[in-house]
Amino acid sequence: VSQSRYTSEVDYTEVNELTTKLESLEVQREQLTVQTKIYSDLKKIMTPLKIFVIKRRLLFMNLKINEYMNRFKLPFSLIFDEKFEPKIYVGKKARPYHLLSMGQKRRVNLSLTFTFWDLCAELNHERFNVTFLDEIFDNVDTANVEIILEILNEKVKDDLEIVFISHNGNFNNQKTDRRVLVTNQGIYRDWE
Repeated sequence: VSQSRYTSEVDYTEVNELTTKLESLEVQREQLTVQTKIYSDLKKIMTPLKIFVIKRRLLFMNLKINEYMNRFKLPFSLIFDEKFEPKIYVGKKARPYHLLSMGQKRRVNLSLTFTFWDLCAELNHERFNVTFLDEIFDNVDTANVEIILEILNEKVKDDLEIVFISHNGNFNNQKTDRRVLVTNQGIYRDWE
């Protein structure tokens, strides 16, 4: 039996390239292992810290969100637990968020927006001086547009400039200082 059948020439260039790639992958694996360990350690440290911070501001947030929800005449309350999970209650009975109507969801989300706005102001001990709100009147009836405008006007009293963008004409123009109408002129926009 001839030995040439079992021997072949080895391309060391390809072996060297593959060895280099393998070494590079090993280095990357070690770096990812270190990063994973750091992330894991940070998570262990941050989770209790996050819970501590949330607990400190939880009462403020729960009071504020329900204050805004009452203004929107929502027939339920929303409470954040210590894990920052929202719970909606009708009386003492919990109700899932997905069962709310679109209008109710919108008013809950607006209440959350205003609550976080107040929370940021409290945490920073400063008020915002300019705020942009895009489509804040979307999926909101005329009565709730008036409530939103009342809340915004209260915030303006704190030397806040509010710019809101809306395609909804359901708001009373007398409640705003200025209105800019933007119309589509082909690829250009025209301001009035």
